[in-house]
Amino acid sequence: MAVRSLVLLFVSLLAGCSGGSPDAGHYQPDYNRGLTLYNAQCGSCHEDGRLNAPSIHDQEEWDPGTLSRPGVMRQHLAMNWLSAVRSAPLSEYDEADVLFYLQQELGKAESSY
Repeated sequence: MAVRSLVLLFVSLLAGCSGGSPDAGHYQPDYNRGLTLYNAQCGSCHEDGRLNAPSIHDQEEWDPGTLSRPGVMRQHLAMNWLSAVRSAPLSEYDEADVLFYLQQELGKAESSY
């Protein structure tokens, strides 16, 4: 019974630290914060296409749905694809900021053709 209580406490603490969902009507993703998170978590693979990751410098390598798919960064985290060890859970705000940064950068790459 004590183990079950501890597990429930741990799960509720994790849920409380998740950061919640960005409200599409009120949350404006932050480009600079997305850049910082991208550099810390994603850049080691996506800067040069390492491990078959689509390069941020080549818009055509990206699946268009990836940047609008909720949870894509948490999937990367579950697969141990994010480079830095996080001391806090990856929030949906973190993901929104990184995906916003990527959308902006890939848009720049597309317009440079």
